[in-house]
Amino acid sequence: MQVRENLVHEEPMFTANAVPGPRDRPVACSEIRRLRRRREIFGVRFKRRDYFPAFQFRHGVPKPIVRRLLNHLRTVRREDDWLVLYWFVGANAWLNPNEAPSSVMDSNEEAVIEAAIHAHDRISD
Repeated sequence: MQVRENLVHEEPMFTANAVPGPRDRPVACSEIRRLRRRREIFGVRFKRRDYFPAFQFRHGVPKPIVRRLLNHLRTVRREDDWLVLYWFVGANAWLNPNEAPSSVMDSNEEAVIEAAIHAHDRISD
């Protein structure tokens, strides 16, 4: 629980009614719900509120790479979206040098997609 709380407070996040959109107006909550249903964005639930990581938006619009990545990181339960968030913000051996996908997805899109393709690989010692 502490790790989740730290992430919610340290990682830039928006609530559903506070995603900044064009002309300094927030994106409508109904639009955020629609984008989430279509798996163009994801959010995590913490203390009965939904939080949406800021790295997946540009001027209130989902970055196209997010949808592609979410297709590879497919989860079944909403609770699993925490695993998706951990993947996005955690160091990743498929990236150089162990960068977090969220920090390089704008500058190294293909490498981040490759990392997502391998996100569910089984590894052994």
